[in-house]
Amino acid sequence: MNSTQTQSSPRNRLLGFTRDLGLVLAALPLVEICRLSRPAASSLACCRCVGSRLTPRSVQEQADLRRAVVSVDRLTPGGPDCFRRALLMSALDRASASEQVNFGIVLGGKPKAGHAWLESDPPADPGRYDTIVSI
Repeated sequence: MNSTQTQSSPRNRLLGFTRDLGLVLAALPLVEICRLSRPAASSLACCRCVGSRLTPRSVQEQADLRRAVVSVDRLTPGGPDCFRRALLMSALDRASASEQVNFGIVLGGKPKAGHAWLESDPPADPGRYDTIVSI
């Protein structure tokens, strides 16, 4: 990298985002198998095991990864899924792998009325849930 380029230059950010897209796509099959065939705690443990072995990311790199996760999740068959996003972040980011995952539950709510999120990425209104369970 020459002195006119910085780590946060548009070119480097684009390269990082492209790399993150590849990582998310590579992790997606494992995450989906876990999510669809195991209880939540077991799925999370599997993804945390993978993510805990990775090199730590900077705050900016975590934000870039989150954007890649959201981009892929939005296009995944079955539509966006908040627990899938939390599992992907846990599998691909060391700090996320050590975070609590919260499940907001709306009692008597319709399907998809609940929400799952990493502790570092809370929803805009966590008070709308009747109960929150953390793993």
